[in-house]
Amino acid sequence: MFQNKREIIPGMLTLSNLTCGYLSIVYASRDEFVIAGFLILASAFFDLIDGLVARLLKAASNFGVQLDSLADIIGFGAPTAFLIYKFKLEEMGTWGLVISVLFIVAGALRLARFNTEVSSDLKKHDFKGIPIPVAALIITLLILAQLESDLIPWGWKWFYPLVTVVVSAGMVSSLKFASFPKPSTIFFRKNPVAALMIVATPFAIWFYGVTGLFITFIFGILYNLVQGYVSFLKIKK
Repeated sequence: MFQNKREIIPGMLTLSNLTCGYLSIVYASRDEFVIAGFLILASAFFDLIDGLVARLLKAASNFGVQLDSLADIIGFGAPTAFLIYKFKLEEMGTWGLVISVLFIVAGALRLARFNTEVSSDLKKHDFKGIPIPVAALIITLLILAQLESDLIPWGWKWFYPLVTVVVSAGMVSSLKFASFPKPSTIFFRKNPVAALMIVATPFAIWFYGVTGLFITFIFGILYNLVQGYVSFLKIKK
């Protein structure tokens, strides 16, 4: 288990990720989709800071990497699959169930591939495929935005199954997805578009709520994928 006391704090944060995921399933089963969605956002928060805390405390370890991946299945995979199923896919019957299962299966494969490819120094650079927290946030924020502002016409029954399939495919694909960079003046100078989106996000949330967060998040993902493709072309040349 934990090799030293410094690993306990990031470990507890990782377990908080898992706990929020389980509670999300409980609330989604009661059709309380807003609470369930925000619990997945809470999972994302704990998933973000556990690694930061581990690095600050110099407590990063292979045990922590494995625990983080296991927690991500319960923090993001299972609750997101269940949330989208209860919210929109259940009405499709067997096909809706199959599509929701596809998400959690793709997430498990994505995490297994990451665990086998992670470097021995525990440093994360570019990811292969969309990380499961990002995939979960795409679907969760979409649902919350829909509940908040009717973002998508409710009659588009094909839309949510399509998004779930595309996001699932993205997790097991070979798309280059850059890890979250450390904020610095050098980063902001080299990536003015990314800096602008970071600055714009609080304003988008202030004026448009979860819908604004969803839109800026999608733009951020698209920008990340474009940057990854451009970098790939440069390396290829």
